[in-house]
Amino acid sequence: MSGDATAIFFNPAALDVSPSHVMLGGELVVGPRSYVPPAGDAQATTVVAPVPTAGIVGRFNAEDRFTLGLGVWNSFGGQVRYAPTGDLILIFNQYIIGADILGAPDRHRFHTDDSIQYKWYENPNSWITRIATTLTLDFGCEYGGGVTCDTSTTDGTKTGTGVLFAGFMAYVRAWHGEKYAATFGGGAIDNPGRYLVLMPPINGATAFSGTPYFTENPGDPFKAWDTQLTFDYMPSQYVTFRAELVYRHASVPYFSGRGGITPQGGNQGSPGSMVDGFTPDLTQDEPRFTLALLVKM
Repeated sequence: MSGDATAIFFNPAALDVSPSHVMLGGELVVGPRSYVPPAGDAQATTVVAPVPTAGIVGRFNAEDRFTLGLGVWNSFGGQVRYAPTGDLILIFNQYIIGADILGAPDRHRFHTDDSIQYKWYENPNSWITRIATTLTLDFGCEYGGGVTCDTSTTDGTKTGTGVLFAGFMAYVRAWHGEKYAATFGGGAIDNPGRYLVLMPPINGATAFSGTPYFTENPGDPFKAWDTQLTFDYMPSQYVTFRAELVYRHASVPYFSGRGGITPQGGNQGSPGSMVDGFTPDLTQDEPRFTLALLVKM
C-alpha cells in the first residue's frame, strides 16, 4: 500500500552534458489527450509543460559508492545514495515546499522516503543462493491553506484539519540459482486527509474531479495494510515471468467489490458525480492473484 500511494519525488537525469560522474537533467512533458463523448463531437487537446523539473546528480568517488542528487522547480527535493559495500545500499529521498494541490497554492507538502537494502546471505553452491532484505520508511504531511500536520486528527472521522502520511514496506527475497526467486513482505500506511490515496474511479472519478462517494477532506481517516508473495522465473536478464498473490485491507470501504463502481449503463454526468439510485460496491478487503510478463527493452 505504501508503494502505491507514494510518488517518485525526484527523477533526475535526462541529458548527460558533463563528465561521467556528474549529470544534469530536465524534462519536457507533452500530453496529447482526446475524448469521444457518447453524444457530440470528438474533443482533443495537447498539454505542454516546459521543463517542469530540473536536476543534477553527482558521484563523488571512484567506486560510485556515494551519490547526491538535487531537483528543483516549484519545489525542492534531493536524493542521497550511499553504498559502502557491495551488500548494503542506503537511499534517502527528501521533498519540501511543493504546492501539489491544484487550486491551493498556499498548501505545501514535505515528504521523506528512505530505504535500506541489505544482502545478508550468498552461497552459489547451496540450494538457496542469495537472500536480501529491504525496508522503506515514509513520512510526510501538508501544511498551510487551512490544513496542518496535526497527528491528533488521525483518529475519529472528519475532525480537525490534519493531513499526514506515514508508511512502511519490508520485503525479503531469496534466489535459487539465477533464474528463480521468491519475495515475501508487505507494508502499511496511515494517511488522514487521503492526499496520497489513489482515487477510486467511481462513476469515472479522477484525482482532479474527486467524488462524494470517497472524500479526501482534511482529517478524513484512511489506514491500510497489505502482504504479498511473489514467485519469479527469469530465463534471461531481459524477461521475467511472475506469479503474485496479494491481500489488502483498508480501514474504510475502498476496494472495488463484486457489484462494481460503475453505474448501470455506464458512467453518467460529470466524472465522479452522484447518480440517483446508485451506490458503489466498495469493500475493505481485496485478495488478488496476478500473472505477469515483464520485458526489459
